[in-house]
Amino acid sequence: MNEEFIHEYYGWWPSVSPLASLAEQYHKRCDEFDSGLCPLTGGMPTSDAELRMMGKNADEVFQSLMPEVIKLGFTSSEFRAEVTRWSHKRYR
Repeated sequence: MNEEFIHEYYGWWPSVSPLASLAEQYHKRCDEFDSGLCPLTGGMPTSDAELRMMGKNADEVFQSLMPEVIKLGFTSSEFRAEVTRWSHKRYR
């Protein structure tokens, strides 16, 4: 969605949008799983099996949030882009 349209239509800026909030929720849920799976390494996988489990969980979390994303009028591509933007802001 066009950011100017979002602001005019919804009355909020994208940086504090519900979509950004869902992206933050996505990362928090994934981080909690990762930390629980690999507590000794701070959530960093030490094997291919752990990496696969993390990837599967990330996909499941993403899909579980999609109904809310769609309800807000966004697409999965827009949500994925927001998840990426959120992680870039987070790790700066």
